[in-house]
Amino acid sequence: MLKQFGIHCKLFAAVGLFAATAMAVTAVPGTLNYLEGQVSVNGQPVNSKSARSTMVEQNQVVQTSQGKAEMLLTPGVFLRLGDNSAIRMVSPGLTNTSVEVLSGKAIVEVAELFKENNIQVRMDGASTNIIKQGLYAFNADQRQISVFDGKAVVNENDQQVSLGKGGRCCSVSP
Repeated sequence: MLKQFGIHCKLFAAVGLFAATAMAVTAVPGTLNYLEGQVSVNGQPVNSKSARSTMVEQNQVVQTSQGKAEMLLTPGVFLRLGDNSAIRMVSPGLTNTSVEVLSGKAIVEVAELFKENNIQVRMDGASTNIIKQGLYAFNADQRQISVFDGKAVVNENDQQVSLGKGGRCCSVSP
């Protein structure tokens, strides 16, 4: 009986180690979690089968035409791109994460935010620091930033604007 218990403990430890390793592999900032339709990274097409193994590195561009993409920014923070949109990964760091919305629409969902996290979204010369958990929308075509829930601080031209739930900012430079 004791020998069987030891075997079960070893089995659970091995399964736990495998699960932790698998999570560590998939929870890397810049990992494409989901793809639909036409998506490319630096001009190279990516398909849904290779999504979880595709990592977007510093200065690489993710672009959709007729497609959608979801990328992990940090554990608990996801960026989603709509059709005809593009982002550039500025910094894929775990504690210092920065992306730039180049065109189209992006939504950032922050389900979990740690005090060590510095999440920044740039767009048309403005930089938005995400301060709280919530849902944030960036529309590069209309130069608009919206906060559906949460709190963000937008910095542009030496000016700072705080946006809370329901806040919207259209002052991004043309």
